[in-house]
Amino acid sequence: MIAVVMEKMALETAQFVLNTTEVTPSARARLAVALGSESGGENTARRLVGVEYAWASGYLFHRPIGDLLITEMMMESNRSGEWRRHAINPLSPLVYNTRRTINLYGDLTADLAELAAHREFKQLDQRMSEFMQHEGQMRFKNLGGSIVVSAAVPAYAKVVETFWKAEDLRLALHARLQT
Repeated sequence: MIAVVMEKMALETAQFVLNTTEVTPSARARLAVALGSESGGENTARRLVGVEYAWASGYLFHRPIGDLLITEMMMESNRSGEWRRHAINPLSPLVYNTRRTINLYGDLTADLAELAAHREFKQLDQRMSEFMQHEGQMRFKNLGGSIVVSAAVPAYAKVVETFWKAEDLRLALHARLQT
């Protein structure tokens, strides 16, 4: 999100400069080349969502549930966190199925990536809500996975909406510089 907001701010700044200042033809040409890269659009929106899954799958895989629930921050603020983490970790094979959790999250990510690519912001929130209602419920078979997934999934709608605003601004600036 930070990178998307920074990109949008940079594009707004470039637009402001073009609106208020005389820009040399060589500077305009360099800006046009930078804005004209094929790095945006639907595929970038998909990657924006997919990157989170790539990070999460690496983070979640082969980690016991206590390590995920009792974070370093909790241990710093409450010294009892360390013993709790060690007490919960042996329960991992009984309450946390990492493969099932990562597969569920992957299915959700695939759905969200397609919605993001097609600018369906309201459907992003709706799909997240449906997922939490169905998969985020506490279940005996993968209780730990339900807890982890319900806590780990970011709110994508705002990020994707900001991305598309920045993308539209980039394309408009590029078209403006082509004339």
